[in-house]
Amino acid sequence: MNKNIASYKVSYVRDSPLFEDLLFYMKLIPLTQGQFAKVDDDDFEWLMTYKWYAKKVKSGYFYAYTKRNKKIFSMHRLIMNTTDKCVFVDHKLHDTLDNRKSELRIATRSQNGVNKKQKMDGANRLLAFIRLLEVKHLG
Repeated sequence: MNKNIASYKVSYVRDSPLFEDLLFYMKLIPLTQGQFAKVDDDDFEWLMTYKWYAKKVKSGYFYAYTKRNKKIFSMHRLIMNTTDKCVFVDHKLHDTLDNRKSELRIATRSQNGVNKKQKMDGANRLLAFIRLLEVKHLG
């Protein structure tokens, strides 16, 4: 594995307008299929002791996985230190390869379901845009 790829520090500004002015520091862990996982600096060293791979799931998202003692572990569950199948780890902003602790939270099945991205077709997006234009300011 090329250590130079994984060991440099990058700055990352989130797409959200609420965070436009904030600069986030993280490290990238190389995965298979040309993917990278974002992790906190303090998790980088111990995570790099494993060989990670990217797997695309039914939803179309990639997740980071590793094999240990013939068992498969996801990176986000290892970071949050949970092995209980009844406990869910939710990616707050739906970026499944962003495994920084600030982007992960422990959730129940229902909490995790509420945070799922809604699939919208073109007609719904257009309707939402038209409704937004109809808003009138009073004052």
